Amino acid sequence: MLTNAFAGRKAEPAEKDLLSALGPNAASRWQKLLSELLALAPDMTSEWHSYSPKAGWSLRLKSGKRTIIHLVPGPKSFEAAFALGDKALAAVRASPPSQNLLTIAANAPRYGEGTAIRIGVANTSDIQDVLTVARSKLANWALRRNSPKAAKH
Repeated sequence: MLTNAFAGRKAEPAEKDLLSALGPNAASRWQKLLSELLALAPDMTSEWHSYSPKAGWSLRLKSGKRTIIHLVPGPKSFEAAFALGDKALAAVRASPPSQNLLTIAANAPRYGEGTAIRIGVANTSDIQDVLTVARSKLANWALRRNSPKAAKH
């Protein structure tokens, strides 16, 4: 598991801190992934979030009230983290996913919030894996948000 670059900090990281922690290569991938994610869902918002100083900080991207993805900065690297319900996980497996993504999904731990998918983003194919999962999660969220059952609440 990735060591969070901002573990131990009480204040959210500034842009210069993020770029310094990531380094030029990972920072370039971070920016590319963010722009691709915003192209998928232009209404997506982002906010820095920390469960505790010990855990560090992640950039949480949301569509409406629903968290879609956490981007977790590490030293010279970062990872994308998702919590997927059964339907979103099935959509990932049917997407068709890369072999790397299939392996990650097969070995992912399951929690009450869903299956925890964590993808280290080291190259362009990793960005495509993240986008595959994000598309599945966004599509599942759109279906749930627009269902007749959701309209009753």
